[in-house]
Amino acid sequence: MAITFPLSIEITCSCEYVGQGTLALEFLEQVPELDTLIVPISGGGLTSGTVIGAKAKNPAIRVFAAEPKGADDAAQSKACGRLITLSQTNTIADGLRASLGDLTWPVVRDLVDAVITVEDKEIVEATRYCYQILKVAIEHSAAIGLAAVLSDNFKKNPISSCSRNIGIVLSGGNADLGVLFESWKH
Repeated sequence: MAITFPLSIEITCSCEYVGQGTLALEFLEQVPELDTLIVPISGGGLTSGTVIGAKAKNPAIRVFAAEPKGADDAAQSKACGRLITLSQTNTIADGLRASLGDLTWPVVRDLVDAVITVEDKEIVEATRYCYQILKVAIEHSAAIGLAAVLSDNFKKNPISSCSRNIGIVLSGGNADLGVLFESWKH
């Protein structure tokens, strides 16, 4: 399937991206005034589908990927303009330890507005917030989007300064409770 954007970017994508793109379409259907989406990034499938769906529906929307500093291959790749693969990762967000691939990198490179990186301590605090305030049970990987929005990296990013209506993807509830509770002790 090929999707052509008003920006003259054509992306050939597999059906899995189209399926994951429905996440963005549902967001925009429920909150049409959404101007920014924050998506966790690891291998890039969820992010690619989301950014394709979002920009097809609203080319002006900003889509940010959120990534732990200890597994920041997407941020490094965006900064260098070429795919970077890390030899090892170190993050509490175990669902975000994979690397971008040849299929997802071009989509992330061309359509994701920026990658916001956060420290593990910020991820732990965002996870705690989700449990204690929002009453939402998530894993650390799912809290990365909230951690990104609360971070100085997001607040100081000139691209995000216009963000007024932000959607955050909370993806993942497979928390190892032992690891989760241990992280809250520090």
